[in-house]
Amino acid sequence: MPGLIATIVCIAAWELAIRAAGPESGVSVPAPSQIFGAFVALFGDRGFWVAAGQTRGSSGLGLIIATVAALALGVLDGTFVFVRHSTTGLRF
Repeated sequence: MPGLIATIVCIAAWELAIRAAGPESGVSVPAPSQIFGAFVALFGDRGFWVAAGQTRGSSGLGLIIATVAALALGVLDGTFVFVRHSTTGLRF
């Protein structure tokens, strides 16, 4: 709950800061209300959903590749003593 309250406070402060600066200030960051309005408008756009699907597919493929690589490295580390010894001192 504290995280939600902090998020709402930060978004409200952002909105107030943009509105207080005014359009003549030259601030290039849009207010949260403008961002939300544009996001709602994109819901009806087919191109938005196509791009979202492509992003989801790319992210999923990256996750699969990373998982396969991690499993392969884990098997190598658990199978061969010299690999285990070479990675024992590593700290992440």
